[in-house]
Amino acid sequence: MAAMSAYELQRAANMRANRQQLVSMGLDAPEDRAAVPTATSRKRSRPPPSLHDESALRRSGRTRAPVQHFGDMTRSDELLLRSSPAVRSAAGPLAQTNPHAAFLRASGLRVSEANAHASLGARSSIRPSASVLAAAGRSERPPAEAGSTRSLKLEVASFVERCLGKSVEGPPTKLTVVQALTSKLSPRFSKYSGSLEWANAIVLWVNIGGPDYNNNFLDDGARITWYASPRHSEDTPIVQRLVRSTRAPKSTKLAEQKDDQVLLFCRLPGEPYVCCGRLTYESHNPDVHPIKFVWKLDDIESLRKSAAFREILEVK
Repeated sequence: MAAMSAYELQRAANMRANRQQLVSMGLDAPEDRAAVPTATSRKRSRPPPSLHDESALRRSGRTRAPVQHFGDMTRSDELLLRSSPAVRSAAGPLAQTNPHAAFLRASGLRVSEANAHASLGARSSIRPSASVLAAAGRSERPPAEAGSTRSLKLEVASFVERCLGKSVEGPPTKLTVVQALTSKLSPRFSKYSGSLEWANAIVLWVNIGGPDYNNNFLDDGARITWYASPRHSEDTPIVQRLVRSTRAPKSTKLAEQKDDQVLLFCRLPGEPYVCCGRLTYESHNPDVHPIKFVWKLDDIESLRKSAAFREILEVK
């Protein structure tokens, strides 16, 4: 037995003194036990984790089954495939049972179930096509919120016929125009944006004059430049909607129009908005920031008879 330390010797002496005190008081004392040196604890070294075992097991507490390897497809790729409706649609039902085969099929390759399973062990480096990845990266647009302008349809025909070339009566604000378009309703909208989406139309707001505004009329008012928000790109839903919905030729009869229509409201600084009618897409330049659009004014012949519109045109 190893020699006792000074602390352990003193502890044993104290225990004997306590025992004698208990005996003198007529109490049962515990049997004297010799103090033994305490053992020095040693940390057990753990073996380094096995990379093979860690990568071959799922971390789920419910199932710890071997993980299938899907070629060079990363975990983020697999999650993208499982979560993206666009990729699942392109890949077909096979995406539910064999992600690797789904990626092959989504990339435009013909692949059978048997060949797909065989390719699991081949560590294939085939990747999804750029179009599939682009489709997977685009999130679906949420539906319009109730009570917002995007949930409401405009009576474009009757409004243009009634208000073309006229100033909208009331305070010189966007809310005044919105209420005029909706017969005094007050739907939710952003008053800071230069465009306003509706269920069947898009309104563009244009300020003319002043050092902060670069919008200009061209060809004696037949065309106008308009700049999208600095936050917008070609992938922004409203930009896609503007370009897509206005390429088709417009009907000459307002009542026959069925596609989205683009309406223009212009104003001078501090003045009411003037209804400048319908617009047709002519071009846009995505290389300019913000994106620059050029629009054709469909109702220019009638607008040139308007004093309010001519006043706007005279501003240089």
